[in-house]
Amino acid sequence: MIRKSISVLVVILILSTFTASFIPLAPAQALSTGWRALTSVLPAYTTIYDVAISPNSQYVVFTADIEVDDRYELYSVPITGSLPVKLNPPLVAGGSVNSFIITHDSSRVIYTADQEVDQRTELYSVPVEGGPAIKLNGPLVSGGNVGSFKIDADTGRVVYVADQQSNDVFELYSVLLGGGAFVKLSPTPVLGGDVLDYNFDPVSDRVVYRADLDTNDLIELYSVPITGGSSVKLNPPIPQDVVEFEITPGAAYVMFIARQAGTAYQLYGNDTTGGSPRLRSLPLSPGENVISFKISPTGMLVVYDVGTNNSGFIGNLYRADPYAGDSQALSIADPDYGVSLGNYFFTPDGEHIVCKYQLNAASPVKLQALKTSGFPVSRVDLFVHDPGHAVGSFRISPDSQWVVYEDYVSSSNVTLHAIPAAGGSPVTLGMGDFSAITPDSQRVIYNYPPHGDHSDLMSIQIFGGGLRNLSRMDSTDYAFLEQISPDGQWIVFQVQLNGSSGTIGYQLRVSDGAEAPLIFYTYLPLVQK
Repeated sequence: MIRKSISVLVVILILSTFTASFIPLAPAQALSTGWRALTSVLPAYTTIYDVAISPNSQYVVFTADIEVDDRYELYSVPITGSLPVKLNPPLVAGGSVNSFIITHDSSRVIYTADQEVDQRTELYSVPVEGGPAIKLNGPLVSGGNVGSFKIDADTGRVVYVADQQSNDVFELYSVLLGGGAFVKLSPTPVLGGDVLDYNFDPVSDRVVYRADLDTNDLIELYSVPITGGSSVKLNPPIPQDVVEFEITPGAAYVMFIARQAGTAYQLYGNDTTGGSPRLRSLPLSPGENVISFKISPTGMLVVYDVGTNNSGFIGNLYRADPYAGDSQALSIADPDYGVSLGNYFFTPDGEHIVCKYQLNAASPVKLQALKTSGFPVSRVDLFVHDPGHAVGSFRISPDSQWVVYEDYVSSSNVTLHAIPAAGGSPVTLGMGDFSAITPDSQRVIYNYPPHGDHSDLMSIQIFGGGLRNLSRMDSTDYAFLEQISPDGQWIVFQVQLNGSSGTIGYQLRVSDGAEAPLIFYTYLPLVQK
């Protein structure tokens, strides 16, 4: 066996030496474009709006005024490339498509448009690959319009707000994605009352919404079954108003900020089916208010921000169980310092809060990661401002491992860095404006150069290296990221093509992330002589 293996090895070595002597150096790999066009070059007047990729990563849907300036229509195109298909039927003179959402199963597009009557916005459903459009809303009163709408994946219904029955009285309705009889969800409000905003509780199949139903300008919180029924009030009696709410993941529970007349804004929780509200914020000092809150992705923790009336929406963070127990401070700062309104974010695993924080006037602004469990609170500095440098935008990778942030010196001098969320040494990624992190947490997409006379869309590994140019623009052209597909395989971007006399046109393109190949040579194995 040993002698046979040696013989085979000798033959391989001889063949390798012979081949190396007579086969020349392989030529450099040919450069490919690395992208394909989803549209032709569109007229210079065209604006492409609201680009979205379907949840199954198969279609790109967008609105644009391609045929007539300022007449926006709805298009879809396979992400692998083809001719775009117009989804809306011919529009009335002056009409435009306003907004759209792709359904969770990627089969249909729900959109609003003044399609039949100019200045009368209605709600429609159309297959994503094209076909007949179905009107979803009920008959509108003269002057009536559909406002906002949302899709509930679990029940296959669309919930929308419209002044459908009385002009300028906005109420809540529900209808199946494929059309059918609509259901009115909210009771008729008092004179001047309206439904303001809403969201779904997928556990109880209810819609939670804010409205001044009982007293004009007194905003309260309600819930109702998505298929219709009686609305239940969720806030404490006689509040001054409810300003913000969020439904807890995985539980039929809602948290909200409200205040009673003459008191501070405080944080409450309640079952979405109704019951006694629970006060969840700690006792506040005079002049203090709860100014924002966020629920962890697991739904097991809430972090809220307490500031003073004069703080300019800056305050200290506290953590609490959404259901019971006392609050604990995550950050302590001098009055008028701390964390700015809403500028703190959970890592997707809920283990950390990442925020910009300043202790006092003499202290620098820091980018910090705070451990959400344990006491005392564990915190690490991810970046500390020094003269001439500041943290711009920052984002957290989907796997919770990295924080990517901008080191901002000026609009033309922005450097991207990545650092572990638990702390460590930063990795410099390059100069550019930050755009996105891929769903697999492997790469960062950004524009280079920042605010220059042209820009390319770049991709680099989040831990450094492997730089790719996804767009390869000419010296006067610009590329802008639109969306990364949910499966992470496709990057859709828009380009602005310019000539010596100005803009030539716009185009929607897609890249599969293929690297702009470096020029390299391939050698066959060499052996020692």
